[in-house]
Amino acid sequence: MFIDRFYFRREAEDSANAWAFDTPTNPGKVRLNLLFGSDIGHFNFQDMAVFLPKAYELVEDELITGGDFRDFVCDGAIRFWGQVIPTLFEERRVADTAKDVLSKIVNTPSSVG
Repeated sequence: MFIDRFYFRREAEDSANAWAFDTPTNPGKVRLNLLFGSDIGHFNFQDMAVFLPKAYELVEDELITGGDFRDFVCDGAIRFWGQVIPTLFEERRVADTAKDVLSKIVNTPSSVG
């Protein structure tokens, strides 16, 4: 009932992230909303180039698709923040991408662009 509104922040390298996209085996056959998380706030991880490839290993290991990966590291955050602050992505490099992602959400105004 509330699955569209729940978002789960997940660490980049956790292979359990694949479960969020495994609709055939998830209860209710649902797809969970993930928010890409990282250890970038830790002193030893200050560069996305260090941990983003770890997240992509889920694609290389065929645990998720390229589309799932994009949803994990990009589209999920756009949906999460864009539904709360529809103008957040205006005049930003991701404005066109955000407009496209937000236009696919039912009953969510999108003034991006």
